[in-house]
Amino acid sequence: ALAAGLQALTANIHYLGLVILAVSSTQLLIVAIFLWMALKSSSLAERIAGVMPLPRRVRRWLIDSLDDMGRVFAPLLSRPATWTLTWLMLSTLIVLSAPALTLYLILGQGGFHGFTASLFTFQSGNALGVLPVTVGGSGLTEAGVYLYLKEVYGNDAAPVVIQWRLATYHLSLIISGLMFAIEVAGMRRTRQ
Repeated sequence: ALAAGLQALTANIHYLGLVILAVSSTQLLIVAIFLWMALKSSSLAERIAGVMPLPRRVRRWLIDSLDDMGRVFAPLLSRPATWTLTWLMLSTLIVLSAPALTLYLILGQGGFHGFTASLFTFQSGNALGVLPVTVGGSGLTEAGVYLYLKEVYGNDAAPVVIQWRLATYHLSLIISGLMFAIEVAGMRRTRQ
C-alpha cells in the first residue's frame, strides 16, 4: 500500500496518494507498537493502561489483551522460529495477492495488463477500506479500487470493479467453505 501511495503521488494524484500513505503508515506503526508491547512485560502494559483515562473494566481488558498478545507472539519472536515466520509471511503474501490476482485476471479481459498495477490498485482499495467513514467500511474498498484505476491508470472501469468484488466475495466463500470442510473432516478422524 505504501508503494501504491507513492505511485499515486508520482502520478500527481495527491489527494489519493496522501490518504493511502497516511492510512498504510498508520497501520504499520500500530502493528509495530503492538508487537513491541507484546514483547514487553505486563508491567509496561499496566503503566500504559494506568496513564489512560479509561474505566477500570476497559483498563483490565487492555492489560489482559496485551498479556495474551505477549503469549502469542513471544514464542515467535524470542527464539529462532524461521520456519514459522517464513510460513506467516508466505501466507500473508498469498492472502494479500489473491484479490489482486483476481483483479488482474478480470482486467486482462479488457486489455489492461500488469500484475503490479493490479496489486497497487487492490492495495489502495484495501488501505481506503479501513477508514471508519461508513458503517463497516461499506464500499470504501471498491471506491479505492475504482479511484486508483481511474485516476492513476486512466481506466474508467466501474463494471470491472463490480465483477472483481463479486468474484472476490464468492472466492472467499468457496475457500472458507473448503477449509471448514477440511477442518471438520480432520476433527472426525481424530475422534475415531
